[in-house]
Amino acid sequence: MDWLTVKLKAGRIVPALATTTACVAGLQSIELLKLLKGVKVNVLRNTNLNLALPLLMLPEPGPPGKKSIRKGIPGYPDVETTIWDRWEV
Repeated sequence: MDWLTVKLKAGRIVPALATTTACVAGLQSIELLKLLKGVKVNVLRNTNLNLALPLLMLPEPGPPGKKSIRKGIPGYPDVETTIWDRWEV
């Protein structure tokens, strides 16, 4: 590529990076305020953001998947865990 083509392509990247960063920071701030306010989980949202299309989707987050531990071992209770659980040993 010649110098002018590189300069034109690079000149479009910086504003796109700044715009995307500002959008992500704003969406994170909104969700943080919801957490600090103590809202229910069904009010929180995941965000799929595509500035090229432009597309913004705000689906509800689903519950985490559960995994059984010690299932079917005689003498021990069945234990279910998720990736959100925290165990201190």
